[in-house]
Amino acid sequence: MKKGANKKQANPRHFRDNIEVLVFAVVMALGLKVFAVEAYQIPTGSMMPNLMGTDLLDRPGGPPTGGIHDRVLVDKLSYLLRDPERWEVVVFRYPLATINNYVKRLVGMPDEELAIQHGDVYARPLGTVEDFQILRKPKEIQQTLWKRMHPKPGDPPGGFARWDKSGQYQESDGAVRLNGKGRIQYRNWRNEYRHGLPDKIYFRVPSQGQDFDSQIKVSDLRMDFEVTPEANAGELEIFLECGPQPRTQPLKLILKPGQDQHLLLLPNQEEIQVSLPIATGEAVSGSLAFWDHTVSVTVKSQGESFQHDQDLDLQPKRVLQNASGFGSETGGWLIQAPEVFRDIHYTPPAGYTAVQTYTCEIEKGHYFMLGDNTLNSLDSRQWEALVHELDPPIGGVSVLRGDSLPNGQDPLYNNPRLNRNGTVRTFRNEYGEYFVYPLDFETEGKVRKRTVKSSSQTEPLVPRRYILGKAMAVFLPIPPFSPLVRIKLVR
Repeated sequence: MKKGANKKQANPRHFRDNIEVLVFAVVMALGLKVFAVEAYQIPTGSMMPNLMGTDLLDRPGGPPTGGIHDRVLVDKLSYLLRDPERWEVVVFRYPLATINNYVKRLVGMPDEELAIQHGDVYARPLGTVEDFQILRKPKEIQQTLWKRMHPKPGDPPGGFARWDKSGQYQESDGAVRLNGKGRIQYRNWRNEYRHGLPDKIYFRVPSQGQDFDSQIKVSDLRMDFEVTPEANAGELEIFLECGPQPRTQPLKLILKPGQDQHLLLLPNQEEIQVSLPIATGEAVSGSLAFWDHTVSVTVKSQGESFQHDQDLDLQPKRVLQNASGFGSETGGWLIQAPEVFRDIHYTPPAGYTAVQTYTCEIEKGHYFMLGDNTLNSLDSRQWEALVHELDPPIGGVSVLRGDSLPNGQDPLYNNPRLNRNGTVRTFRNEYGEYFVYPLDFETEGKVRKRTVKSSSQTEPLVPRRYILGKAMAVFLPIPPFSPLVRIKLVR
């Protein structure tokens, strides 16, 4: 018998089975990526602070020394079974450069006319002359969109820095005690770029030319409060001047110590009775909120709570003033520093004034997208298609169509762009193809100028077929690769 004759021969079926398992695993992974879920990185700050995508600085005006770019898990299966819904955060192909994927909030639906006016969004059926109706964000979505304005990093010591205080009051450990008739308020909250950013990176986010100190007064506010009645306390007013001020009544809660019945005054002049026990020395906490012509009021005292939510029928008006604060005719209240938030204040495209209304007709099968960071978002408001008609053609192509992006953050991505000598133009079309051609060409032994007829038009809509999926959750980054833990559901 030959040496080694009793050894088992290699089974070719074993290798074939392994290859089949490997191929199956690859196919399943690709199938999940194509049809079920996929991860995307947020490249820009258009959805901040809900989704982070920004460079970070060590000092103002210095060079970037890092960044924070959320990784988002996207559900691609749901939209195979149903159409997208309003207010969902979606991933889609940018219509003017379909090789790029964008992440925005879906605001405008098919077959409607959309309007942006005084910070809010309105809509009516397409082709009608009906009155525009305000689009209200559901409460569970709104909770994720409030941007904190007060307190903010860098505020002077004391919880009421920069608030107006009058009458008989005493400041102590960040709180204010009203000893007699007095009033504490902050007037004219504005739409500032950094609102809502996490404290840890608040001053590290570069300006990138944005309006950090906007002059736009906002209409939609929320104030979380905690107040404590002391001996001989009188009535206390807690108020928000919000909505189309000064044409509407403030949202006002009037607390009456020693009684179980209090009063809530709504901007539409309605009066609501509030049944809640209040005792001397026992804290009363709660929240006054107004957004999209909706009010939500919560009050808690001695283990009991009061809740009132209501949609209001108000006319769209320019906001001339706003305020939040506290007031009493007799005092006897200890007032802790509140937290104050604002909603997204949607602004019209560049070139519109504060009193102008932007409108857009959304045809069947198309959608309108907006970024949560309205001061720094390239979205449906600004998209513009650029068309170049060439004579003579380039490689048989006489018409080029792509996005108009002359002054982007990355000069190498501007469209179109010239070389240093200004003799060769590069044009990126809507499918991501690049066309490079000299402005001069030679024919019949002579150098001639190429004729380029240029035109542009707004292109605000996203076709249904370009919507890839719904953003579900942020799962990265985390320390030490980021100064923040970024794990959350996306709403």
